[in-house]
Amino acid sequence: MKVAMVVAFFLAVVTTFWTWYPRATVQSDEETLQGQLLTYKHQEVKPEEIAFLQVATWNEESESPQVFIVHQKDGKWLIQSHHDYPADGKDRIGRTAGDVLNVRAGPRVTGGSSEHEKLGVVDPTDKNADAKKGRGKRVTLKSAGGTALVDLIVGDKAESGDVYYVRLPGDNSVYTAEVKPDISTKFQDWVEPDPLKVRRGDVRKMVIRDYSIDETKGTVEQRSETELAKGKDDKKWSSPATPEGKAVDEDVTDSMLSDIAGMRLAGVRPFDPRWLQPRGFFIDAKQGRIYGNEGSLEVYTKDGLFYMLYFGEIALGDEADQSADAADTDGAKKSEDKAAQNKDGEKEKGHNRYMAVFAGYSPELDENLAEADAKLKADLEALKAPKEDKKGEKKGEGENPEEKKDEKKDEKPKTEEELKAEHAKAAEKIKNEGHQRAKKAMQRFQKFFYVISDDSFKRLRPPLSRLFKLKKPDTATLPGDKVNDPQDLIEKASGLFYADLEQGEGDEVKEGDKVEVHYTGWLASDGTKFDSSLDRGQPFPVEVGKGGVIKGWDEGLQGMKLGGKRKLIIPAELGYGAAGSPPKIPANAQLVFDVEVLKLNDKAAPPKSAKPKEAVQPEVQLQPDGE
Repeated sequence: MKVAMVVAFFLAVVTTFWTWYPRATVQSDEETLQGQLLTYKHQEVKPEEIAFLQVATWNEESESPQVFIVHQKDGKWLIQSHHDYPADGKDRIGRTAGDVLNVRAGPRVTGGSSEHEKLGVVDPTDKNADAKKGRGKRVTLKSAGGTALVDLIVGDKAESGDVYYVRLPGDNSVYTAEVKPDISTKFQDWVEPDPLKVRRGDVRKMVIRDYSIDETKGTVEQRSETELAKGKDDKKWSSPATPEGKAVDEDVTDSMLSDIAGMRLAGVRPFDPRWLQPRGFFIDAKQGRIYGNEGSLEVYTKDGLFYMLYFGEIALGDEADQSADAADTDGAKKSEDKAAQNKDGEKEKGHNRYMAVFAGYSPELDENLAEADAKLKADLEALKAPKEDKKGEKKGEGENPEEKKDEKKDEKPKTEEELKAEHAKAAEKIKNEGHQRAKKAMQRFQKFFYVISDDSFKRLRPPLSRLFKLKKPDTATLPGDKVNDPQDLIEKASGLFYADLEQGEGDEVKEGDKVEVHYTGWLASDGTKFDSSLDRGQPFPVEVGKGGVIKGWDEGLQGMKLGGKRKLIIPAELGYGAAGSPPKIPANAQLVFDVEVLKLNDKAAPPKSAKPKEAVQPEVQLQPDGE
């Protein structure tokens, strides 16, 4: 079933902010804070008072401060430095605040600024500082009213003891303190690792779409659509697009599910068409649809929810893009394009990539509804079933007075109309709950689009060539001479399978050898014989490894010996491919050949297979197209 990719667009509000740092009073050399709390007015601060956390570090590459901010708004923790994306706030804030909260100053190390660079306590927000190195980490905790409860620059670890050099901004004095400087400013560490909130065992279907977009004409051309499905009781994935002789590669689907259920975000952007369009998303406003330049993945779950993941261009995840104004999208796009190229003008690999997500609900896919329908059917069948005839039973036989008493309390059996009405009510509840779940999910997705790793993108939308792997043939069902032992079937890296039926003698066939063979070929799908040199009584000459025959033969003949006989199972890629060889061989056909070497260069083996007949041309040209 195809679900229409109709999407309602929502504009996210991009909040700009100014970073404010409190000014501290400069101490004289005679004053010292040793033994005092490094907090506002040196008083104990309760964790629940904190409503704002800011960590500033120095980016040596850009030679500028890098600021990470988390704040509380309407009772929720949001990452202000990342467009107010929801943070895993409560636990993370508590752990982070605890690293610098209510710590006491140890001995003063110096009262002057000359050693700040050496001790690593140069203020990272001070652009005017002369120091090229020694920038510390500035941690600021504020109350809901904006009061700086803690404002501390943490430097290097002291030479002795488990303490670090610290100082207050605006104060040249440096102390030691038992702080923990490993405060994470990584976006990934502050957000839930599972934005889709999908359990891998709940996924029932995945659809990979590949298409090309002509933005100038506003047209979309579908290139391929591959559906992967796994029923409730199925152990393996299947696909109607599975080529003959192949099976869905479970390693690939397992990798896809791992990324779906445990996706790691590298960043977020406001969901605004001005941000989306220059980052690889085509928006068809008239049709209310969105397309990703790099295709899409649809994920369907057992409760009827589906998620549509659209993939855009390569994202650098750089500071400029994270903090850019929505109006400055043209400049950001040019910057990305330039930085995403190597010296040869080619796109670099390993960058992040943009992704937009939408969610919906399809009752037809909801297994809860299917179970409700099955229950109704069973109840109706039970209602129509003939009642047990109790005539002839002896009165009181097997009766329990208490059970008889309970029977009188049993409700009157429900009628067919009552059962159907009950079912309709239950079904409506299931549907309403499904729509509510989809609505709740869209409340998350309508505000942001995402940045994921390019590796994650490649796992989520693998190429068709990786989706399917060759299935080891069942030797018992192969046409022609039987393979003595299934263990005799050898698989080559190319996808070719072979088994030696008779070993032969002498030298092995190698590339460049000239051989004459007898062969018979069948379609692996149904065992139809399409050609045989035996029927013609005319051996077939081959110069091995020179491209005069299909690739499966060039590879499969090598290693045989004079008089030897081998069964070849050749995948379509080594045979006639997607074109086939009409009318005998259909597209994407896996082939089976029994081949016997009658002559190797100037040596001949006694003929065993057939007596010579009048020469007749092969019914199928074993040479590849164009030969």
